[in-house]
Amino acid sequence: MGNLECAVLHEGHKVASNGRTDFIEDRQGRTYLSLGQMVHSWAFLRLKHSMVQDESQREQSPNRRAVTRAICTDDVTQMAVEKGMPVEVVLPLNLIDGNRQGSLVVLGENIHDSFASETDQLELEQVNDYWNTEISLTNPYERLEALNKQGYHLSKNLTTNDAVALAEIWEPFGWDKAGVEAFIRSYENDPDKWVSVIRDDQNKIISGCMAERVHFKGLEMVETTEFGTHPDHRGHGACTVALYSLISQVMTDTQYNPANGNTPLIMAEFNMTARSDVVGRHVGMEVPKYSTNNVRVGQILQRNVSVFDGKPENTIRLEDLPEEVRETYRASYGNDYSKWRNFVVGLLPETSIDNYYQPDQVQKVLSQYDIK
Repeated sequence: MGNLECAVLHEGHKVASNGRTDFIEDRQGRTYLSLGQMVHSWAFLRLKHSMVQDESQREQSPNRRAVTRAICTDDVTQMAVEKGMPVEVVLPLNLIDGNRQGSLVVLGENIHDSFASETDQLELEQVNDYWNTEISLTNPYERLEALNKQGYHLSKNLTTNDAVALAEIWEPFGWDKAGVEAFIRSYENDPDKWVSVIRDDQNKIISGCMAERVHFKGLEMVETTEFGTHPDHRGHGACTVALYSLISQVMTDTQYNPANGNTPLIMAEFNMTARSDVVGRHVGMEVPKYSTNNVRVGQILQRNVSVFDGKPENTIRLEDLPEEVRETYRASYGNDYSKWRNFVVGLLPETSIDNYYQPDQVQKVLSQYDIK
């Protein structure tokens, strides 16, 4: 394996991943690798992904999905797409900084069919239509002000007393009380993690999200994730405000931090079934288009992970898995295959940073934290 390490991350209690690079890890039925160095060779990228594929199909505890993330030069990105590598996502870095070159490339493939039904195609068409339609966006700060008037307030200070409420919100993503307690104990001392929650007038958490930083050479990637709102409080824009405020924290600690100063790649994987991409768009994120020589990249992680979001089951059944791994997968992961979701991937572009996340704007947002 050269300089790559390998480990299994058990997700029974769900904790955030460690954000390490050059480290093969197991995540909920997926074999995952993020390459820390910029990739200048298509052959190197192909070699590393083949290692991930091999690791995913080891005899003991095989996985159903192999994923490799890498920052690639423009030439390598183009070649990977045109030569038919399983490129699911390309995020061009010039969208976050016009002077940057290269892209974040995600290779992903499953050992089962990914888009297998008319329902899947309808979901895809709805998401594509939404992102291809121009909409008028409300300034996210106006949403924050409106939420405050309804008796809610921002918070980023958590105690273990918040674990039950936050676990209830994050349960669809695999979290339980023990996992949330572990997260609360660790995140304040971890400079690579952020959290933003909304509390009601009783100080109970009703919505929240988090972010985690991965350090690639020459690039800080920050993934925003775990967007959730308690069912009794949906429809007020709470999750949008939580994400908007979360991004404001990230910008303060990265681009606007004199000790840092780097423009981060702030991105998100949006559950297409639950349509969390709508939340992302409301805070200025976009799903970029990428194509080369008439080959278009869909920007979709296909059947990436299971989410127990209360939405209809997908059409995949255990029988869709190769026979030799069915029972192993059933024993390891139960019957969550019916909840494997497709995720469309977006980023926060430079234009949105200019419009909504300038230093004075983010400081105005941060001044609203933990004010009842």
